[in-house]
Amino acid sequence: MARVEDIDVHFYHVLGYQRFGAQGGDWGSGVTRALAHDHADVVAAIHLNLIFYINVVSDDPLLAAYPVEIIPPPPRQVAQLEFNITRWTQMPAGGHFAVWEEPAAFAREVAAFFAVNR
Repeated sequence: MARVEDIDVHFYHVLGYQRFGAQGGDWGSGVTRALAHDHADVVAAIHLNLIFYINVVSDDPLLAAYPVEIIPPPPRQVAQLEFNITRWTQMPAGGHFAVWEEPAAFAREVAAFFAVNR
């Protein structure tokens, strides 16, 4: 994953961003978590769809919990015992493929998160 992370960081720097947020679902959650861990100096915050990829080293993890997720997250109270979760949104619909299933709700959630986590 290190190569993918380095490409992401280079890509955003070429576009002129010195800091940026990252969103990941499914395997992208692992890449996003690793990106935040290995490049904390440039990753402002992360937004994930799968809780088991949240890393305790990340300062600003977020989980968007979808009701039809393949691997449902643990209860928020349990997750917060282990992780520093700064936002937890229980989405009204959708599942593992949230971008395709509920694109408008997904876009609103990600935009709202990054509006305050820059």
